[in-house]
Amino acid sequence: MPDYDDDDDDRDRDRDRDRRRYEDDDDEPRRPRRGGGAGSIKAAKAHTIVPAVFLIIVGLISLGSVGYGFVMLPQFDENIQAEIKKVENNPAIPAQQKQAQIDLIQKIADTIKPLLMPMYVLAGIVGVLTVLGGILFMNLKAKWLVVLSSILSMLPFTSGCCCVGLPIGIWVIVALNNPIVRDGYEAASRKSSPADEDYD
Repeated sequence: MPDYDDDDDDRDRDRDRDRRRYEDDDDEPRRPRRGGGAGSIKAAKAHTIVPAVFLIIVGLISLGSVGYGFVMLPQFDENIQAEIKKVENNPAIPAQQKQAQIDLIQKIADTIKPLLMPMYVLAGIVGVLTVLGGILFMNLKAKWLVVLSSILSMLPFTSGCCCVGLPIGIWVIVALNNPIVRDGYEAASRKSSPADEDYD
């Protein structure tokens, strides 16, 4: 004859085990969100302040170069004529080569001159974006614009001085990928979003 009492005992033990498991799950504290508020923001800003300042400097250099270019633009034709005069008055250059060099200088000038104004305008926009990106970076805002400004700062014709912006742009991107900075951005984003509440 089957032993029903043993079966009942087994079922009771299974029910007790399941109940304890569910109770343990309910009692488990919720995990805090990644990025611990003001502390994370302060730590992140400590990692962004220096590269952000250098990014701003690169943008200011670009804007300074643009300003100088605009000032010198009216003298472009005068400077070209001065270079042509140097070739004409150089006795070391054979007569046959003088005209070839003069034609080359004039051809380069005719090609570059129409491009100067658009290039200065573009470099000015990039300079403004670079300065803005540095300011936003030190305040942990608009990460996409910080990435854009760091990439633009690495372009040789936008930094105003060869490739001075290249190491700075790389530095900013590396800093953006620092876990401390990422946590700081997340904490700053939650702080600025009133709809986002912490766990109870």
